[in-house]
Amino acid sequence: MSIFPGSPSRQDKPVPGPTGAAEVAAHIHRLLPNVRSGTLCFWGVWFGRPHDNRHFVVRAEAEGDCLVVHFNDDEILKVWHPQDWRVDAHEFVIRSASRVIWQWYWYGYPHTPVNLKSYEFIRQGTEISFQSTFPPSHCGTPTLAEPAVQIH
Repeated sequence: MSIFPGSPSRQDKPVPGPTGAAEVAAHIHRLLPNVRSGTLCFWGVWFGRPHDNRHFVVRAEAEGDCLVVHFNDDEILKVWHPQDWRVDAHEFVIRSASRVIWQWYWYGYPHTPVNLKSYEFIRQGTEISFQSTFPPSHCGTPTLAEPAVQIH
């Protein structure tokens, strides 16, 4: 992954674009720690209740076409083919992706493989499939009218 130099005057300017995972990861890396934090929402499906929790980005990298974003409590966000994005201190939006996985350890339990939970969204044309390994899964229905990933 390449790291592009950024000047302080450019750090808070959003960079939109239909670019690859490596460009998004490098942009996030340049901005750290000044990246929007908050509650995550995937195609309109909230992780938890709206504004009920706060997640902080600690690093980002690219694995091929997949953007991998690490958060403060060992949570991991994976976004394949991220497009049409804006990330800065005030906004974190990825409007389009082919697949999104959000992984977290069941809160209040040890960080062991059995407690690793996930949401998985796969976009195929105008349809989005959604699966969750978390037992209480009354999360909502994903919609293309909402961004693939947004931090509120």
